[in-house]
Amino acid sequence: MDEYGNMFGKRKNFKDTAYVMFNGERVGKKILCDYYGISIPLLNYRMKTLGMTVEEAVAAPKSNRGRKKKVDGKQNESVID
Repeated sequence: MDEYGNMFGKRKNFKDTAYVMFNGERVGKKILCDYYGISIPLLNYRMKTLGMTVEEAVAAPKSNRGRKKKVDGKQNESVID
């Protein structure tokens, strides 16, 4: 929390800032995503495609699924355990 009692700090008041309602408060997507450690595209995907609310979208854990990582130019088979 900052000195004003706001957990998200000062808000940037630009015309291109995208806002969402989070716990009854208007919060910028960038500030919210930075605070919870997720990306804006992930937040948008969860809300638009999966139909989650903002609260559900930021609270859901990040998935470890995805492409397997290459180690020394070769496909590693057991990256995700």
